[in-house]
Amino acid sequence: MLIERKQEVLNTLEKNYVMVRDDDGELLCLLGKDNEWYYVYYMEHCNITKSDAEALLDKAAWIALTPIIDEKVLAQYKDELEEKKLKADRQVWEDE
Repeated sequence: MLIERKQEVLNTLEKNYVMVRDDDGELLCLLGKDNEWYYVYYMEHCNITKSDAEALLDKAAWIALTPIIDEKVLAQYKDELEEKKLKADRQVWEDE
C-alpha cells in the first residue's frame, strides 16, 4: 500500500475499523484505534504500535472501512430489535 494511502487509512481509524485482507481475500485482521493505541483484532485483542499497523497495511491486498457505531445509536438499535422480537413472538403465539 502506498505511504500516502496508509496515512489516510490510519487517520480514519478513530471513526472506522479496517478489515485487512490478503491477496486471496482471506481476512487477516480487524484494525482499530482509540486515543492512545492502535488495536488489531483476530481471535484475540492485542495492542500494537503505529509502525505495526503500517506493517499490517503493507500486507493488505485490499481493505474495507467499517464505521464504529455510536453508543446512543447502538442503544436505539437494540431497543428496536427488542420491539421486533417481541412482535414476532406475539405473532407466533397468536398463530398457534
